[in-house]
Amino acid sequence: MSDDRWWIDTYHDTAPQVRRYLARRLPRDELADALADVYLTAWVRRDRLADCPMPIAWLMTVAHNVTRHRHRTRTRTHSERLAATISPLEADPTAD
Repeated sequence: MSDDRWWIDTYHDTAPQVRRYLARRLPRDELADALADVYLTAWVRRDRLADCPMPIAWLMTVAHNVTRHRHRTRTRTHSERLAATISPLEADPTAD
């Protein structure tokens, strides 16, 4: 089987499961990008994926990592926005 055919078959066989996993853990508006991130990682590391006896297990690990990264980014972004709305305490002018 050619590498292209193997890749296409692996994608078609695994994408529905990976999509369901991501859909349970991420907001709907992040789903397409997260799925693309999973398969971009798989493409970049396809030599590892090709050596894996259970590609779905490897892809689910990648999906888990993508989900964790997106949660961290969302939390960090939210914290930064919150911090920007809070003005720093001014020095007390009577504290001399």
